[in-house]
Amino acid sequence: MCYEAQERREASMGVVQMWVDGEWRRRGVATALLESGRERLFFGHVVPRARMAFSQLSSMGYACASRYMQGSGQLLVY
Repeated sequence: MCYEAQERREASMGVVQMWVDGEWRRRGVATALLESGRERLFFGHVVPRARMAFSQLSSMGYACASRYMQGSGQLLVY
């Protein structure tokens, strides 16, 4: 379960940590990793972005997650 302000929301996928080398940032590597996780976590089902949650976000991680989740609702943090 994730909590958004005072609201409890379900998440199907949690991203604990992700790191991309500085030379490879801004080239879509993080997005490709997140997409791969969404597509392969459950056989025959793609996890909706709105059902993803993130943990331990650094300032750069928050910026990346916010861009990735844009248009999918609120950024869930657990």
